[in-house]
Amino acid sequence: WNKRGFVQGSGYDIPLNKEGRSQARYAAEELSALPITLIASSHLSRASQTADAIQAFHPSAARLTFEGFGEINYGELEGKCIHNDDEESKRLKNQFDQVSLDMERDIRVRYPGGESAEQVEKRVRESAEQEE
Repeated sequence: WNKRGFVQGSGYDIPLNKEGRSQARYAAEELSALPITLIASSHLSRASQTADAIQAFHPSAARLTFEGFGEINYGELEGKCIHNDDEESKRLKNQFDQVSLDMERDIRVRYPGGESAEQVEKRVRESAEQEE
């Protein structure tokens, strides 16, 4: 999905491909010397696969999965290809880039039909607080 230029957020549960699994293993190896006692991820398979790779180096760490930790919802852009040369893809890419830029200045800006950074932060905090 990433290589083909599709936008994937919380609406698409695309598992890691071979390259993604390799990157997850690399990240896990880089984190292996740290004293990790808790590994939390979203429910999406790509996040869970990465967390599982980390847990392989930290088998005694508690492992939690939260739906609220899911990626941002890109709304109308979810599942759309933004890296083709056709006019629609170029338009969507410009829209994606502009909203992303605007979000850096204002956390209340959101993707059309999707979430803002402020909404994601609230969702993640509420999810984590429910576990406490």
